[in-house]
Amino acid sequence: MKVKRNSEIRCPECGGKVSFTMWSFLDSDLNIEETFALTSGSFFRHVCPKCGIRINVYHSVYFNDPRSRSFIRYIQTDQSDKEKDALVRRLADTVSEDGIPGYSFKVVFDPKEFIESVRNVRFKPAPSSFNQYRVS
Repeated sequence: MKVKRNSEIRCPECGGKVSFTMWSFLDSDLNIEETFALTSGSFFRHVCPKCGIRINVYHSVYFNDPRSRSFIRYIQTDQSDKEKDALVRRLADTVSEDGIPGYSFKVVFDPKEFIESVRNVRFKPAPSSFNQYRVS
């Protein structure tokens, strides 16, 4: 599976060419810089080199976080809610048949919800084997 490809769009402000990389799969252990960009909110944001305008380019992407055993899929689509529900059901069936034991799986259709979901799995405390004590 190809995990990234180069792409370009025209700036809506000046018509300049904006080149960027579209990722289809991110693994938080392997793609550290991209994961940071995602959690900081800049993953989908690109800047026109000609006029400096910021452009959000949303695209579908899978995100895997082995530490929290979480898999999140963001799907960029203009489908109706009914079509989205059918898609989620198909994906849920696939995951239950082919899924990885102990992993959680989430599908989102809103880029802000995707970013927030990734932040939640990346920054939730890891389970620990020691007791935490409060010092007063």
